[in-house]
Amino acid sequence: MRIPFVKKSNYVQHGHFVGEVKKTIQGFLFHLRFISRFRFRKANKKDIFYFVFDPDFNHPGLADRLKAIVYCYYIAKQSGCSFKLICTEPFVLEDYLAPNLVDWVASPRDLEYSVTETRFFIYTARRTGVNYRLPQGYQYHCYCYQGDDLFYQTGHPYGQHFGELFNELFRVSPKLQAAIDALRLVPKTYISAHIRFVNALESFENSKYPTLSDEKRLQLISRCKNALVKIANQSDMPVYVFSDSKRFLDSLSDVPVQMLDISQIAHISHTKDENAILKTFVDWYCIANSKLVYRLLADELYQTNFSLYAALVEKTEVIDYNI
Repeated sequence: MRIPFVKKSNYVQHGHFVGEVKKTIQGFLFHLRFISRFRFRKANKKDIFYFVFDPDFNHPGLADRLKAIVYCYYIAKQSGCSFKLICTEPFVLEDYLAPNLVDWVASPRDLEYSVTETRFFIYTARRTGVNYRLPQGYQYHCYCYQGDDLFYQTGHPYGQHFGELFNELFRVSPKLQAAIDALRLVPKTYISAHIRFVNALESFENSKYPTLSDEKRLQLISRCKNALVKIANQSDMPVYVFSDSKRFLDSLSDVPVQMLDISQIAHISHTKDENAILKTFVDWYCIANSKLVYRLLADELYQTNFSLYAALVEKTEVIDYNI
């Protein structure tokens, strides 16, 4: 079945409210570092929106970064503003995603700090909303953001307009295309299954998510493998498994599924390794180009958005598979 639109509980809504308050405070404190750059002069470029990946900001994973980019682009577009991206650390974004219909490439040298005509913009979905318009006559800088789906967080179905906006901004770079071509995967001829463990099986990232006991880890691995066997047996196409757990992927030798290279698995927010970053983008597009995507879910698993939004890029159906 396709993923339904689920109305958020009051608890989740409260959680987002608290998150937005924290992000606003965080943004105010973060912006203080730029005070010395401001001058009493007009900005040469106005009605322009810069989304800036400052290396000192605590950035989320790739899917949340892309959601924030795409929906900030939507806000800028609806407001009649040009949209620019600055991402040079820990990787140069255009090494992986090239401009498509929008020339979004910019440099930190393009940023102007005018007391009267520069405005900081903090992106959170509920703070803006789908009908938000930026006042004209300013240069906007967005350093601080949440990885929000602008439409879903404000009562609409998830991923609305994400795919079309993403494809207006991005196409595959030559470097990324070469890595994808080397796999010889023909689009729409395979099925993807995505499982996100975070720290459940081993220490993957520095976060609040705990590692399970040895007994519970073995039980979870067994349940996930049994689910993959069922998916593979009912599929008439090869099934490729994508996961953040090398331990789990190493256990799949007796399961009729396939995998990409698993030697470079890392969270994009916790690595500067070019091969690991490239693999993250390769996984994104391989999932996007699937015929069908299964997102395996359980209480012990992280409910990932990575495969959910990758699938939107090529309008691929996603099935939530509870184990």
